[in-house]
Amino acid sequence: MVFLFSCSKGEVPGILEMVVARAEIDFIAPILQGGFFVDVELWVESIGNSSFVMGYEIKSGDTIYARIKSVQVGIDKESGKSRPLEASERAFLEKYLEVKS
Repeated sequence: MVFLFSCSKGEVPGILEMVVARAEIDFIAPILQGGFFVDVELWVESIGNSSFVMGYEIKSGDTIYARIKSVQVGIDKESGKSRPLEASERAFLEKYLEVKS
């Protein structure tokens, strides 16, 4: 499984060998109608040796519909086991590191 990085800061997207090890969603408010756009904000919450945590919010204006966290783990595709994040991966992730309350 691969994880595709894409961003709006002008970097070229890269494909990394990652798996989603955990995902959790808190539904805050229902979306009761269709036909409108929502914003999805995402950031890196923390970076470990072989994994990182991403945070997400789905919202429109001041209304937050959902908060999401996911843990991605770097894997070695030949062994299928976790591997340390590479320096280039860590440098990319650090650009998006934010602490949100």
